Amino acid sequence: MAADQSQAICWFFLSDSVFALNGYDRAFAMLPADEKHRALEKSHPKVRHKYVWGRVLMRARLSAELNCTFSDLVFDYGPHGKPHLSSPSVTSDFSFSLTHTDNFIAFGAAPAKLYGIDAERIRPHRDLVKIAAAMFSEGESQNLLALSDERDRMRRFYELWTLREATVKSCGLSLFSQPKALSFEIREGAITVSLDEPFAARVGEAGLNFGTEWIEPDLVLSVAKSNDHRIGAGEHLSIHLKPAEDQLRHLLDR
Repeated sequence: MAADQSQAICWFFLSDSVFALNGYDRAFAMLPADEKHRALEKSHPKVRHKYVWGRVLMRARLSAELNCTFSDLVFDYGPHGKPHLSSPSVTSDFSFSLTHTDNFIAFGAAPAKLYGIDAERIRPHRDLVKIAAAMFSEGESQNLLALSDERDRMRRFYELWTLREATVKSCGLSLFSQPKALSFEIREGAITVSLDEPFAARVGEAGLNFGTEWIEPDLVLSVAKSNDHRIGAGEHLSIHLKPAEDQLRHLLDR
């Protein structure tokens, strides 16, 4: 990973590309038995394909970063499904996160205490005001409603949602148990958050830094990373998105 702690590098892959469709069987064959079993439990083919390629992407990037083999990686899972490395042969302080929405899959990792990413495509017919009232803090909802332009309001909703999901993933907690324990403010490029329990205890004094990037007009990606290097509270992480298809193609062609 880059030495610059104000950067977040994320690798992406499209699960409906020609390569993904043609290479699915080989990708599935590379997974360990437990992950094959989880894949086969998913009845919808598109969901199953995203799961398989997500796991292959995660293993490919971690093995490259940690200089180990694909099969050296062993994972345990937290109570809310967050994976962490438990490989006896691999020692690492990396935190990592995986996200997918429609055909877009992304993976990020960093030598950090906490790390989470989330991507969402805009769904224009959702009742954003109703969802915000149920899931956002009062301050977030008020700031959202204060935006007069409908497109601006929709984009801000998805920025707040993905920041929330990325933070929840970084902490290994559930979004729906205490959704209003997080309250974000986005102002002049800076993203700050107020945390109540249980998030405050997980994050600690160092705090979090965030990044949000509109990859396409209807696709946003957000990153939350613990501020272990004290780069400045509220400093915007610069997201660098890199395609992973060439690496995955090389992996499958071995």
